[in-house]
Amino acid sequence: RDLLRECWRVARLDGAALDDAAADATVAGLSARPIGAGTSMLYDRRAGVPTEHDAIYGAVLRAAARLGSDAPLIRAVDTLLDAGDPDSTV
Repeated sequence: RDLLRECWRVARLDGAALDDAAADATVAGLSARPIGAGTSMLYDRRAGVPTEHDAIYGAVLRAAARLGSDAPLIRAVDTLLDAGDPDSTV
């Protein structure tokens, strides 16, 4: 929830009309998925191929920097995902 709220905060700084209730609803929807259901990044990681995390988390980090803000949770997750990608130089 905190990670998504951080994304929402950056998006709001960039003019998006989002509120924390929408973030909570998104998390609730993800939590309601069947046990064992995964995301595309999970399946990429299991297959040993690079994930699309830069298109998701990297884009938020670039927007935050452009807006003079920071996104420390997203930066941490992005760094961990970078380190785990097969082509990583981290």
